[in-house]
Amino acid sequence: MKRFGLITGLACLFTASGALAAADTPMAPLQQFITGFNKGDIAMAKAAHDSGGISIMDEVEPHVWIGTGAFDAWLGSLDAYDKAHGRTEGKVTMGAPRILTTAGDRGYAVAPTVYTFKAHGHPMREPATLTFALHHTEAGWKIAGWSWNGTKPVKVAH
Repeated sequence: MKRFGLITGLACLFTASGALAAADTPMAPLQQFITGFNKGDIAMAKAAHDSGGISIMDEVEPHVWIGTGAFDAWLGSLDAYDKAHGRTEGKVTMGAPRILTTAGDRGYAVAPTVYTFKAHGHPMREPATLTFALHHTEAGWKIAGWSWNGTKPVKVAH
């Protein structure tokens, strides 16, 4: 098992300009997913995932999505949840991974994250981690699955 050092993890993170990591590194699809999500570029976010099917676990119902339609189904569930709870302006910030390992064509990463959004106009903050399973395909590294490991959102003081 190859463990990437802190320097590699930091080098693969967003630069100040927001550029993505090198195209064929384990961090590249993670950053592509987050960047696409934050921009509202669903095609970009979806393209970071393995086209052969993925698994997603999240705090929104039904909590798990599996297969080739998992990303679209999760996105629909998230949209419905956000509308039902008055959530807008959602953005995810991802820090340097606490764990980033690969073994052959498989990888695993755990990264601290913060989800910021507005709930009925009130700024909110939810610290969390994202846990990723990765797969190296002919198209490069892709996300095979992920889970959102959140905490209770709190209001941001003005």
